[in-house]
Amino acid sequence: KGQGVGKRLLDAQIARHRPNTLRLFVNRLNFPAVNFYFKQGFEIEAVQDTDIGQGFFMNDYVMIRRFGGTHATGR
Repeated sequence: KGQGVGKRLLDAQIARHRPNTLRLFVNRLNFPAVNFYFKQGFEIEAVQDTDIGQGFFMNDYVMIRRFGGTHATGR
């Protein structure tokens, strides 16, 4: 944590796959992860509660980052 590993891994995947849009699910109570993705240019697209059975739910933000024709990796 705090050493830039997450950013380097995310940047490597973006460079490798060159997506137009990247969408992910982040637990709403995982504040460090939510803030990390905000810093990487993601926005909250939706709030989603998914029933995973036996009375348990995944309470997520659906976060999205769009790249357009050419994308930057935030450097």
